[in-house]
Amino acid sequence: MKPIRILLTLFASVIAPAVNSSPQNVPYVPQIMAMPADPGTFRVRNWRSVTVRYLNTIFNDRLNSPLLPAVRWPTAPGNAPFLPSYLGGNGPEAINYLAAIVSGRLVGLHMSHFQGHNLISYMPLYLNNKAGVFANNPNSDVPTSFWYELLPNILAFQIYALGSVTRTQTAVQRRVADQWCRACQILTPVGKHTPNFNYTGFDFATMTPKYNGKWREPDGAAGVAWLEYMAWMRYHQVKYLNCAIGCIQFLETRPPNANPLYEMLLPYGAITAARLNAEVGTHFNVLRLVNWCFTPGDAGGARPGWGVLTEPAGKMSMAGLVGSSTDTHGYAFTMNTFEWAGALTPLARYDSSYASLVGRWILNLASNARLFYSKSLPSANQDCYAWCSHYDPHSVLPYEGLRLHPRGNSNGPSPFGTGDALGGGGPSNLCLYGGSHVGILAAIVHRTNVRKILRLNLLGTDYYRGKAYPTSLYFNPYTVAKWVTVVVGDGRHSLYNTVLHRFVARDLRGSVKVRLQPQQAIVLVTTPNNGHVKVTGRRLTVNGVVVDWRYANPS
Repeated sequence: MKPIRILLTLFASVIAPAVNSSPQNVPYVPQIMAMPADPGTFRVRNWRSVTVRYLNTIFNDRLNSPLLPAVRWPTAPGNAPFLPSYLGGNGPEAINYLAAIVSGRLVGLHMSHFQGHNLISYMPLYLNNKAGVFANNPNSDVPTSFWYELLPNILAFQIYALGSVTRTQTAVQRRVADQWCRACQILTPVGKHTPNFNYTGFDFATMTPKYNGKWREPDGAAGVAWLEYMAWMRYHQVKYLNCAIGCIQFLETRPPNANPLYEMLLPYGAITAARLNAEVGTHFNVLRLVNWCFTPGDAGGARPGWGVLTEPAGKMSMAGLVGSSTDTHGYAFTMNTFEWAGALTPLARYDSSYASLVGRWILNLASNARLFYSKSLPSANQDCYAWCSHYDPHSVLPYEGLRLHPRGNSNGPSPFGTGDALGGGGPSNLCLYGGSHVGILAAIVHRTNVRKILRLNLLGTDYYRGKAYPTSLYFNPYTVAKWVTVVVGDGRHSLYNTVLHRFVARDLRGSVKVRLQPQQAIVLVTTPNNGHVKVTGRRLTVNGVVVDWRYANPS
């Protein structure tokens, strides 16, 4: 049956006056606006296929070639599988192994029976029983830094969110939330209500914060905020909510020139703040947190130069990728890029004023992330081409990152696929601790019938949310209007656009054609047809399910 057409030509006439009349209410992220709305060099991989092939490669112990197999399964009880951080190198790390499980679950794989092994069953081996939290290195009790301490716990919570949770796992999850809640209390000065995260990390053996004398990681507050808010959404124990709020309040107390971003936790603070505003009714400055996530920090920040890149590299752009803007004039990392996308894409669901910004950024990111992989780079633009050309036929093992130029050669090929392992004597710069996060893009990014218009699934990485109807973002980068096919499914449905804050079509089934105006974004929610609509405060619900979080106050 031929799709019917929905003419949404009012988009430009409705949205443009609102933008022009009250620009102060429109989020402005200069780093995103510096990216091309219509990327010239554009190609989006099938990220689900990349994810499945990647997991089948790294967990296949029957491969027999240099640097493979990657995995070594334990031969004695109590040992974790050996999965190197770099192909052929050392390991294991929780930020690698647990991320691979998250990726598998995001694409619908059964990770409890994968390549003949129950990958879920090894999760407890990354739990430091003395500390009561997950640890990156299961064989070490030495505290490292907030991001290494928090990311394994974030990944474990995501795994629990993506599948049925046993009673034992529930007990572990609550223990983790309790421990970080206690850490928050210890970090809160006497007589204050806001914790102080101006440290490098936290030592659970002594229950004291640690400063290594070299750097501080204030965005640890963002990681704890996310963990505690997820615990609140699951268990509804008020101490978790109070802890999450306190952590975001700490971030808000920082001066404008004191960007708290150190490595990769801050985006989790931005989405937590947005959800607190929508679901709890707080009034956090989400835009400030988002700009901190994107804008390379200055000398007053936790890590000057870190943020999201915009500059092109030769004929291939690095726009949208995440890393350092100052290290060799640009060094984007695979893991950070994937994690940024997973944390921040749901922002457009809770505040649709970010729809165009998210659409523009992910369009660039989803295309340029292909450059982390060998087949998307010329042979001269990478340092492991010989191995990849022979042993990675589907190009699913990424480099640790992309430099604008090779280290020490500012006139060299650009961008350059590389990493830090070879320089330290390692066997390769092919990076599993980054590649294991690839399922995030598979969950979010989907092609449509129009080449450069993507469907972004806003529910894909929206963990511990309440019940929701299918919610997708579409951004038209072209300077002309385009018709996009939208699948609404069997039965009868209505389409609600959270950017316009109204229903745009009813009594639909199968697929429909929707007209997108030039360089406009829409967020479409597929609701039951003629469902019971109710407005309570700022929320519009259909049959009791929130569809629009900002209906009564769209500005």
